[in-house]
Amino acid sequence: MIICKKPIVLILLFLIVSIYSMSDDGNQEPNKITVKDQFGIETGMTQKELDEFKNQYFESVKGMGLLDEVIVNPKFRDQMINSRSEEYFNNKLNLNRINKLKELKLFHTTQEVDHDLDFAYLISGASVILIGTRVGKEHFFETEKEEWDASHEHKSRYLFEVEEILKGNEWFVDNPDTVKCLSTIGKFLTDGSMDFSHKKKYLIFLKPVNMIRNQNSDFIRSSQNALRIEDNGLFWRNSKNSKYFLSLDEIKNRIKKFDEINDAENFYKNTWK
Repeated sequence: MIICKKPIVLILLFLIVSIYSMSDDGNQEPNKITVKDQFGIETGMTQKELDEFKNQYFESVKGMGLLDEVIVNPKFRDQMINSRSEEYFNNKLNLNRINKLKELKLFHTTQEVDHDLDFAYLISGASVILIGTRVGKEHFFETEKEEWDASHEHKSRYLFEVEEILKGNEWFVDNPDTVKCLSTIGKFLTDGSMDFSHKKKYLIFLKPVNMIRNQNSDFIRSSQNALRIEDNGLFWRNSKNSKYFLSLDEIKNRIKKFDEINDAENFYKNTWK
């Protein structure tokens, strides 16, 4: 009896091709279930691999001493480093490019007040940087007592008309006309942070309240600082005496260089060992 081997060979080939086609990426292992990040971007890793990737990232941040000189109380060192490491990771800060990023002065290196270093630190800490005009403000409480009782909770919400997003487009589903920003500045009470004047234009540094990509999400300031824009000049406060020495165009150029060097698009292809 003669057995035809050709159909068997064809069946085996079909099975092999089917197994590998189950993966979106031919370089991935067969049947490997990978996860996406909060932006819906494929990481190419399983959940276990992503957790290990993140742990290695945190250890690398600790080893670099990026925050040593800005942490005053050693008791809070680990807590602050973990918190900042989480922000670095969510913002896809590329630790393998740190030396080049330091050339742009993107990290504090001194306790002294230095506008240049302070602004640079804001770039790395913000998920979103935008130019916008304050067009509205909503207060959450009607009396001073209610604001006192609310303690450190958010007391108001700013509404900004967006002119240009300089960093963080990935946080929005579409190009937004407006962005909402929660604030601890109330109708009666303030925490000393910079208020935003109505119909004035600002350069604002933000991070999302929830790490979810959503068109209608609230944001909060990643720092109490902001830059008011007037006649292409930048001011640290609403006062005319607080002019910043870099122009708006120079600031935009720094942010652009940061994005080019950081290469967040290939973040998950890195190793941190």
